[in-house]
Amino acid sequence: MGYIPQLDGLRAVAVGAVMVGHAWPDYVPGGGAGVSVFFALSGYLITSLLIAERERHGRIDYLRFYGRRFVRLVPALVLTVAVTVVVLRPPWGNVAAALFYYANWRRIGGHEMQELGHTWSLAIEEQFYLVWPLVLAAAYCLWRVRGIAWTALALSAVAVLIRAWIGDDTYRMYNGLDTRMDSLLTGALVACGLRLWPAAVEKACRWLAGPALAVLTAQTFWGMVGGYQLGQGVQAWACAALVGWLVTSPGSWGARALSWTPLVWLGLISYGLYLWHFPVQHWFSPMEWMTRTMLLPCVAVVTVLLSLVSYRFAERPLTLWLRPHLVPRARASEDA
Repeated sequence: MGYIPQLDGLRAVAVGAVMVGHAWPDYVPGGGAGVSVFFALSGYLITSLLIAERERHGRIDYLRFYGRRFVRLVPALVLTVAVTVVVLRPPWGNVAAALFYYANWRRIGGHEMQELGHTWSLAIEEQFYLVWPLVLAAAYCLWRVRGIAWTALALSAVAVLIRAWIGDDTYRMYNGLDTRMDSLLTGALVACGLRLWPAAVEKACRWLAGPALAVLTAQTFWGMVGGYQLGQGVQAWACAALVGWLVTSPGSWGARALSWTPLVWLGLISYGLYLWHFPVQHWFSPMEWMTRTMLLPCVAVVTVLLSLVSYRFAERPLTLWLRPHLVPRARASEDA
C-alpha cells in the first residue's frame, strides 16, 4: 500500500468534528460521526495490510502485527494519561480503564470517565485489533478473501441485530464493541471488495460518495437522524463509502481537497489531537473567564501545540527506540 495523503486529510476533518462536537455540543450534536470515520479507516487499512501479508507470505505474523500496534498507539496514550494524572487527578479506576483499553465497558457499567472519557473509542479499536486478525485468518483459510468478506458482512448484521435487541439504551449501543463493530467491518468490506471486484466497488463508491457526504453532514449537525438503531448502521456504511471513494478516486474533487497540505499535516498528528483535546477541554472548562465561545479556540490552540511537542520530543523518539525491539522486521511504511 502506498501513502494516500487524502486519508490523512480525512483524519484531520474527523478529529476536527470530534473536537467541535465536544466543545460546542449545542451547535454540533453529532460530532461523534468523526469517530465512525476513524473506525472505517482502521477497518479498511488493517484488513488491507493483513490480506496483503497473508497473500505475500502465506501467513500472518501476529507478534509483528501486535508489535506495530503497540509501538504506534501505546507510547502516546501513556504520555497523555500520565500528564492528565498529574494535572487533573482522575480516579485511578479511570486511569486503569484508559491504559488497559476497557474504558468503553467501564462507561457502560455506569462509571463516568470524565477527563479520559474519550478513550472509549481507543478501547473499541484495540479490542477489535485483538480479535479481527484471528477471525480474518480463519476466514481466509476457508474461502480466501471471499471468506473474509462474508464473515465481515455476517458480523455487521450481528451488530445491527444486537442494537435492535438492546432497544432504547443508546449509551450501551454507543459504547459497546459488539454494537459498534459494523463501523470497523464496513471498512474491512471495502478492503475485500477492492480485492475481489475493484471496478464494481470503485463505481459504487463513486456513486455513493454524494449521499454518504449528505448523511454524515446531516448526522454531524443534527444528530443521529432516524434514531440510533437505524442511524448508526447508515453512518457506518456512509463512512465506508467515503473511504472507498477517496482511495479509488485520487483525482476527485474530494481527494484533492483533502490532500491540501495543512489538512494532511493535521492528519499526521490526528492521534495526538484526539488524545490531548479532551483533557485540555476539562482543564479549561472550570475557569471563570472561559466562555462557551472561547472554549473551542483555546482548546484547539493548546491541543495542537501539545500534539506537536508530544510527537516531536516524546512519541516519535519512543517509537524509533521501541520499534527495533518489538518489531524487528517491520518497515515504517507498513504502520497504519
